[in-house]
This record gives sequence, C-alpha cells and structure tokens, in this order.
Amino acid sequence: MARKEEPAVKAETFGQWIKRIRKERGLSQGRVCLRSGISGMTLFDLERDKTYPAAMTARVLFGLAVALGIDPGEVLRRAAETDEFLAGWWRNPKRGGW
Repeated sequence: MARKEEPAVKAETFGQWIKRIRKERGLSQGRVCLRSGISGMTLFDLERDKTYPAAMTARVLFGLAVALGIDPGEVLRRAAETDEFLAGWWRNPKRGGW
C-alpha cells in the first residue's frame, strides 16, 4: 500500500514566532510594548510580518527578548534564519569585507 506524503510544514516567520511566544506566555501586545519599550505599531507590524528583523535595531530585538523572557541570542538566531536580508548577508562569505 502506497504511503501518503505528509504536506510540507511551513516554517514560522519571525513575526509568527514572536506572536506565538507572546500568547504562550499570556502577554498582551500592550504588556510586551510596556516591558520592551517598543511602540504598539512596531509590535503590531512585526507580528504580521509587515516589518522585518533587518529593519529593527538591536535595542528593539533585545527589548523583545527581555519582555518575552527569551534568550537574546535565540531572538538574533531566529531573526537571522527567517529574515531574507539577514539570511543572505549571513551566507555571504565577504560579509566582513567592507
């Protein structure tokens, strides 16, 4: 009997990941904004993939990590894996050669 192939699971975007973590921790967008120091519009756009990690400052990414109780290194790793600009930069062997 032929086995049915499972549909490919689409990887979470950075925004979907942030939203999932926020909800798992029972935090409102307002609470995350207060804890992280970022604007509500920034978080709103981020969770809907209307803005991307490459466009965010380290302060914003660090603030999100602190507000959500995530290791800042994990936030940066996820950002580098899921943002096309950052992923392309990371794969470029000449990235340090300004």
